Amino acid sequence: MLPMHQMPDFATPLTGGDAAQGTGTQPAATLAVLNVAYPLAPVGPDAVGGAEQVLSMLDRALVHAGHRSIVIACRGSSTSGTLVEIPAENGMLDEAAKRRAQEAHRKAIATARARWPIDVVHLHGIDFDAYLPDDGPT
Repeated sequence: MLPMHQMPDFATPLTGGDAAQGTGTQPAATLAVLNVAYPLAPVGPDAVGGAEQVLSMLDRALVHAGHRSIVIACRGSSTSGTLVEIPAENGMLDEAAKRRAQEAHRKAIATARARWPIDVVHLHGIDFDAYLPDDGPT
């Protein structure tokens, strides 16, 4: 993928026709989206992984459109919305490191959902089933 500064501006609000629901850049209804990254890779405009770049673009677009974006990602991440950091795993990324990161994600998701009214939980990690919240509609 291209670095964020070379990507098209997908964050431009839609206008006209059925897409025009709000006024200006403010949507008619504001959403709070909890974006949950893969726990072992940082998120940001110049992230290496495709999923991390997609999450970064969604985060930026949500904030630009007037929504609330809360991102759970490892230390070293950069977001437009609110960043909830989990510790970054250093050293060998073995099963123990993976389990620690997944447990940190589970706790961060529970904490974020208790702290803020969340409308959507958007999980971006391939291992999402390891920290998927137990409650709520799917």
